[in-house]
Amino acid sequence: MGGMELGRLVLVLAVLGACTAPPPTPEELVIEESEPRAHSEVVSIPAAKPRPPAPKPAAPAPPAEIIALPAGRPALFFHDRCDPADEMDECLPGIGECRFAVTSEGFPAISLDGTQVVAYEQTSSSGADMDMGTYEVVWRSTEDDRELRRVRLADGSAVGRSSEWGEDAKACAEEAEAVGHAVASVEAELRDGWRSLPPLAVEVPLDENRRMMMSEEELAAWQAPRAPAARPVEALYRSGFFYLRVKGIEVLLEETHTDWLGDPPEMTLNSFTPNIRALWGDATAGVAVVAMDYESGSCMSSTDAVYHVVRPSPEAFAEIEARAANVRVDEGPRPTDEP
Repeated sequence: MGGMELGRLVLVLAVLGACTAPPPTPEELVIEESEPRAHSEVVSIPAAKPRPPAPKPAAPAPPAEIIALPAGRPALFFHDRCDPADEMDECLPGIGECRFAVTSEGFPAISLDGTQVVAYEQTSSSGADMDMGTYEVVWRSTEDDRELRRVRLADGSAVGRSSEWGEDAKACAEEAEAVGHAVASVEAELRDGWRSLPPLAVEVPLDENRRMMMSEEELAAWQAPRAPAARPVEALYRSGFFYLRVKGIEVLLEETHTDWLGDPPEMTLNSFTPNIRALWGDATAGVAVVAMDYESGSCMSSTDAVYHVVRPSPEAFAEIEARAANVRVDEGPRPTDEP
């Protein structure tokens, strides 16, 4: 290498040395397999200040205070329809045209352990001028609505046949003794361990008979829309399902109950779909009892009530209580009511 070329090389190295660190050694250029590889990193620059953290959800409201059930209990009563010693007491015919009767109060009721409910079911013979019906006490499971037991206290048709529809006084006395004994036996059984269920403030649909008896103005007022806050909890049956709902807002309970459907109308003149009439319930046990019948547009259809068990949630009971003041009660006469 000549002197001039050597000078140029020294100048280049001097310039490079002034701008960079010393060149790496060959060993420093070797990358071991164990060393991590370099990765590109994307850095995001926000266009605005970051959002503040979302507030924590509010703690659930404590359950509504459960109001203690009334001290009432279910009770049955046997009555002589007249006092022979009282000349002013009119002896009216009763069951099977014999002069005795059975009445009840405090039904439906729930057992103190919450496992059973008991109801009083009285039937009548549609269109009959005499009492040919049955009087029964029915126990049901609160777990699955299963009928556990049924005791018949009296059968008007049987009493009527045996007493020649009240003409045979001796037979009437014998029937009265048997019915009185049956009533006393069940009454003693229900004296302890049971408490009456209070009614629940729910609204039930108008049945077809009541609709037909309403004027256009009455029906329009009943069907007028209500603000969400003014809507009650409704109880209704549709297509095999029982519902508790606040219309247009929330379904509180939905249970399948195809077993509630009635017999074919052409055989009985009754409605195939049950009419929901009233509810009673106990929030502590989470149990409600539904009263229903199968009355149809026919004057020969049955107005007899039957009872079934449903299981609303604590939230459903609380909503019923909160909206109780919104419930409208249809106090109009039904076709079968006495004038």
